[in-house]
Amino acid sequence: MMELSSLVPFLLLLPLPSLCNSPPMAEDERVAHYIERGYQWPPPQLRPETPGWRKLFERRYQQIAAIENEDDKYNAWLVAMGSSVVSKNFTETGWAMARAPDAVVQQLKMTLHNGMAHAVPENQDMCNKMGMRFSQETPPMFIANDENNFRILEELKWMHELWSGQELVPATAYGLRVYQNNSELFMHVDNPNTHIISSILHIDHSADSKPWPLVIEDFDGTTNEISMTTGDLIFYESSKLFHGRPRKFDGSWYSSLFLHYYPKNWDPSGTNIQEYVYGIPPTWRELHTLSNDIEPAFMHYMGMHEPACTDSWCRSVDATQYKGPAKEGVLTSSKGERELKRSDMVEDEL
Repeated sequence: MMELSSLVPFLLLLPLPSLCNSPPMAEDERVAHYIERGYQWPPPQLRPETPGWRKLFERRYQQIAAIENEDDKYNAWLVAMGSSVVSKNFTETGWAMARAPDAVVQQLKMTLHNGMAHAVPENQDMCNKMGMRFSQETPPMFIANDENNFRILEELKWMHELWSGQELVPATAYGLRVYQNNSELFMHVDNPNTHIISSILHIDHSADSKPWPLVIEDFDGTTNEISMTTGDLIFYESSKLFHGRPRKFDGSWYSSLFLHYYPKNWDPSGTNIQEYVYGIPPTWRELHTLSNDIEPAFMHYMGMHEPACTDSWCRSVDATQYKGPAKEGVLTSSKGERELKRSDMVEDEL
């Protein structure tokens, strides 16, 4: 009988001691919650309900049903149902790109280059559980920058509020992470309790770096590959959209800062990951054979990859390409461009 304790690989990524220490939940109790909440299989309504989003997940559901390892299968259902059915969306496309303020970028670049000699290896156990893979010789490095990170989190909040249309609470600013050669980050979703409206701020990369695109699947079911330049800021609904860098990085180093917020009326206590658990269909154990036109998917902890395909993600072949630098004062997404200008309705708390 699958118990909630089997979610430990995912929960270790999340600051949820109350849930981790709670008694295991029996499968019949979990299914009772599934029925009580009105979930159905197959799901009659996705969030959002667009033809492309549904087509994307109908394919993914088939891939997950073909996973043989029970723990991997359960984790795959957890993230897929959370992404496609349980979590609401706040924006039309789920992502957009813009330019970060130059003063912020220059300060981060200075911190990065001054701290490179003193960088320490990032917690490798945590990186593995995120779906990151790297050689033992070149693990991701970390430069602590907590005080400045918090200031930047506050300073850039208005941009995230304007993009999302939500009044936001700052959750965390993580970094500076410095990826090294041969790093790869499989497709995944983030913490559904606090990482709701997020962004990646690309700080800098080594001169020998080849383009290392961020891959994001949007609410139209489109796969987007975004090659970032220094100062580019990618907004995205990170607990909702599958995203990653499944192509191996070719270069000496590549550094970013990760900003995360949640809506003001949001509950960050742990109920959202619990709802992901309830949303898994009762038939999750059933094993199906994939049709010949769908490639198998595998889980690396909580990261999904498709090793039969180039760059470990099949849809990258037909991805829509975006390249920085992003335009100053403009939000760019698959729906076009709109002005990014501070509204008088957003109070300046700085």
